[in-house]
Formats: sequence, C-alpha cells, structure tokens
Amino acid sequence: MATCDTSTLLADAACFVCLPQGIQQILELQLLCELLQAAGGGGLGFQQVYQSAGNPNGVVLVNTTKPCMCIDTVNMVTWLKTDGIISNTGWGS
Repeated sequence: MATCDTSTLLADAACFVCLPQGIQQILELQLLCELLQAAGGGGLGFQQVYQSAGNPNGVVLVNTTKPCMCIDTVNMVTWLKTDGIISNTGWGS
C-alpha cells in the first residue's frame, strides 16, 4: 500500500520529472482514470473524467448529475463540476 504523506509523494514524483511533457500528461490521465474506477467508500467519487483543450465551460457537456473532472491538457488545469446539473457549464478550477 502506498504512503501518501508529502515527503513520500514528492520523492515518488521525482521519478517522473525526466519524462517528456506528453508522457507526463498521459500518466496523469491514466492515474485520474484509476481514481475514477476506485472511487467510492468516502472517495471523491467522480462519475466521469473528461479532457479538453482549454476551459471546458460551454464546451464539455456532462450527462450525469454526479461530480465530474475535466483535464485541460493545454494549460494543465484540472476542472471540477459538482453542481449536479446536466450541462456544459458549471466547471470550476
């Protein structure tokens, strides 16, 4: 089982800084997908994880009332939608 204290996370993250930016983004997306699959039992419980090339407001439509996450791969910003409304607005970073 992984330890999630700050010093361990920083030490583990140092292993990935030598990878090209595109590979780092792919790894981040994969980890977020794994979080989605493992969510529950007190986890964040994201229903869906999306990807966008910029601010997802007015662009990325969700079809669930449960919390969702969107990764802006251009600006490397993670957006969350937790308003419970099926729409393409309501994303916050």
